[in-house]
Amino acid sequence: MNNLYEIFTAWYNQAIVYAEQHEFKKSSEAFEKAFEVLNEIRAEALRKYAGKKITRVKSPDEIEIERLRGIVLDLRNRAGDLYLELDDLETELGKFQTEYNARVGRYFIQLDQAEYALNLMRLKFERFHSGKPWDDESLEKELSGFRKQLESDENQLHEDEKALKDFVFRSRDLSDDQKRELRNLYRDLAKIYHPDKARTEEEKAYFEDVMKEINEAYHHANLDSLKKIEAKAQMLIEYELVGESLNEKLSRLKTEETKLSGLLESISKRIQELRSSDTYALFLKVQSYVPSPDDYFHGVVTDLEMRVRRKKVELARLKEQFSLLTDKARENVIIY
Repeated sequence: MNNLYEIFTAWYNQAIVYAEQHEFKKSSEAFEKAFEVLNEIRAEALRKYAGKKITRVKSPDEIEIERLRGIVLDLRNRAGDLYLELDDLETELGKFQTEYNARVGRYFIQLDQAEYALNLMRLKFERFHSGKPWDDESLEKELSGFRKQLESDENQLHEDEKALKDFVFRSRDLSDDQKRELRNLYRDLAKIYHPDKARTEEEKAYFEDVMKEINEAYHHANLDSLKKIEAKAQMLIEYELVGESLNEKLSRLKTEETKLSGLLESISKRIQELRSSDTYALFLKVQSYVPSPDDYFHGVVTDLEMRVRRKKVELARLKEQFSLLTDKARENVIIY
């Protein structure tokens, strides 16, 4: 039996090494080998104790372990549910923000462009009356900060429009049952592999890599990938139960209880922050708008178009006034 434990441990450790090196095919094969040996350990134990009835009194440590296991299981489930809620909220708000920026962003850009042109004209008046140069080059240099921000906003608008066109809301052609399975797998894996519950820096780095795989698979509705990761997770859980002393189990469960409690607090705090944000308030306002969210967007666009037209009218008026002002100044120069 001891020899089988050693073989199991060797295969399992090799699988972890391969996973850290991102050689996931080799890692999966090593996990499968470890699982085969674990089955042999189980079969041998069943043969050894078949037909025997063993009764013994549980020690205080064993009773404490059972208590901690119940607490940890409950915390894992709560953490998984909260993490799924957080991801749904972040995804929904991200989608909304992208859509909002793409649908009305161009009109805010037009408004800023009109404001930039107005600022140039106002600066021309100021320079003209103070006797300073009012050529376009020097004026644009003075407003370079405004211009850079405008260019940055234009680039962001381009990215948002591209993201909206490419955006597929993560469900593709899955059936309702498959969608439920996808969410359940994601929740169960998040509560196992969340980096905040890692016990060492090495384990945290490994969990971070696995969570990247989990998030990628979930956000692209890749059910097969999540099932493969779930198989590895079961091996991780099985390994925790093999070869541990009572003190090691107690220590592990106490550490996980502390980590999970902290994780629950941090996820809850993040959810509260999102729900207190201006973006969430706007999201609720748009979603509850009567008659429909599309009409809300239409109203925002109409208002922005009107504001742009007003600024363009003001700009035309200022240009005309400045032209009359400079013409009059030239006439005075000629008279003298």
